[in-house]
Amino acid sequence: MKEFIVSITTVPDSGLPAAAVAGVVLAALLPVAAVAFGVVYCHRKSRTEVPQNEEDDDNSSDPKTFL
Repeated sequence: MKEFIVSITTVPDSGLPAAAVAGVVLAALLPVAAVAFGVVYCHRKSRTEVPQNEEDDDNSSDPKTFL
């Protein structure tokens, strides 16, 4: 598992309130989190898909298939 360490250092007298700095940080991290979620979602979806065979589409009532 990968580990990311993020440290945030405020600049003295930056002129931005703490809420504005938090908003900028959140706006920077939100797209990264969305991409990571999309990659995980697509990876899990591709691993759980059931391959479809043409034999499953014929709707035959062969009793052997129900055993």
